[in-house]
Amino acid sequence: NYGFRLRGNERAALLAQFDFAAVPNQVIRQANPNGSRDYASLYAMPGLRVQFRPKERLSPFVAAGAGLAVFEQSALLQNGQPFPGERGSRHFGGMVGGGVDLRVYRWAGLRFEVKDYI
Repeated sequence: NYGFRLRGNERAALLAQFDFAAVPNQVIRQANPNGSRDYASLYAMPGLRVQFRPKERLSPFVAAGAGLAVFEQSALLQNGQPFPGERGSRHFGGMVGGGVDLRVYRWAGLRFEVKDYI
């Protein structure tokens, strides 16, 4: 992800951010022979992040955004037959999350984050 600061002080900062996540093929194990074998997904979600105590060593944040979610199913079904319909789809999606930044050095740190793409 990429973010840049819009406003802020010692207590809180508002950042614009762009999240990009790509999930490679994920195998689906199911008993339905007409189900897809796997899928892949891609998310491009611009949004906002509020960082609390941005100058402190430990700085929590919350984030939310909305954008594009792209999904693609495998070419074959579980039974080995070709997938009968359109394999790809694009949807409007959202992202919510939060976490904490841990400053290790002036220009380096670690981020612990939980987010969900909807």
